Amino acid sequence: MTTATTTSTPPTRFYAPTNPDCPETREAARMRREEFAFWEKHLPEPSLDIDLVLRRLQAITGKDLTEINNYISALYRLRELPKLAALQAKYFLLDFNRLIGIDKALDRLGVAPQFLYDQVDQALIDYLTPRRANQHLPTRANIVRRVREIITALDDTIAMRKGHKKRRFRSDSEFISLEVEEETRAIIDQQVREMAKELGVPLADAAVALLTGAVKPTAHVILHTYRATDVEFAPTFIEGYGTTLENLTPTVVRDESQVEESCSYKTPDVMAKFIEGRDGTCRFPGCKRPAHKCQKDHCVDFSDGGPTHPSNLFSFCQHHHNMKTDGRFYYIPHPETGDLVFLFEDGTWEITEPSGPLSPKQKHWVQSVSQNIQARRRSSRAEAQALKIELDGQIVEIYEAPQPDPDEPAPF
Repeated sequence: MTTATTTSTPPTRFYAPTNPDCPETREAARMRREEFAFWEKHLPEPSLDIDLVLRRLQAITGKDLTEINNYISALYRLRELPKLAALQAKYFLLDFNRLIGIDKALDRLGVAPQFLYDQVDQALIDYLTPRRANQHLPTRANIVRRVREIITALDDTIAMRKGHKKRRFRSDSEFISLEVEEETRAIIDQQVREMAKELGVPLADAAVALLTGAVKPTAHVILHTYRATDVEFAPTFIEGYGTTLENLTPTVVRDESQVEESCSYKTPDVMAKFIEGRDGTCRFPGCKRPAHKCQKDHCVDFSDGGPTHPSNLFSFCQHHHNMKTDGRFYYIPHPETGDLVFLFEDGTWEITEPSGPLSPKQKHWVQSVSQNIQARRRSSRAEAQALKIELDGQIVEIYEAPQPDPDEPAPF
């Protein structure tokens, strides 16, 4: 009698924190699992006194009250996202920092019907499905940005922020502060930076010179923004300041999909902006340094024939650029997706994706969601029109979904 034996096939697509060939990742996963199990075990019932619960958990863990409250809220949020909860239970991929970020972003939906959470749930699963082996796990900032894009696309009655911020100027014995909307803040910041560069002085000195009238501001400041022109109501990304749904009117619209190669080593400004819009941040795994504050690295050295072209240029902060120059890692770019495969001197490797608004995956996502929503609305309208023709003048009672009762218990 022959006994058949089965062997498990290693996955071909996975995130670095679930690398099956790395014993350290299993230890880290066990650490996340044990932390998750602790908070699940001590998750309070919804009817309990929150102040007493927080005091007891603070005494047990020594953590800040706000942090404990965030842990509790994030765990209850997972109950509204069953697919994400199943993914978490299987791999314990997300730490509490990321889970809390998802929870806080979803607060913008308020008390929403479950079907909206179901759509968010599926969109998150699609986003968090790895497409490469040993792919770098998206940062909290990227996950939060994606959640905000998802819920803004699903619910057109909400915005990422409530209109223009009220402008505030405050001055005391030590500090002067000014609060303005993103686009104005970006213009002021750019003006100060341009003046500091022109005068060769620190940013603070340039700001003082401008405010006191010692120098005149430059005639023209360029504010770089990115927006998909082929997607209706697409958000606008302001370089260095995030995303806004405000209707910003561009002074110049430039198609940078076909950027020509430069014969110079120095990256031209237009090309640099395209690269920054594609990369989003420093491309080193886990680095959050904004791309517009990074250097542009030739993957293949210019002296070795590497072209000054986006296909060979990638954003790296000073520290990680130095690491690459020292030979502590190498990277190989994917020509179509912009993914980078990092090879480290200790023999390990990892893949990162571009996260900027011009990255291929970002553009594809925003188009597919928009098209999906528009198709759903067109289909619903077509059904309503067909029903009216069928009934031909009959009085039809229009059903409206009831609003959630604020006194209704939480759906946990």
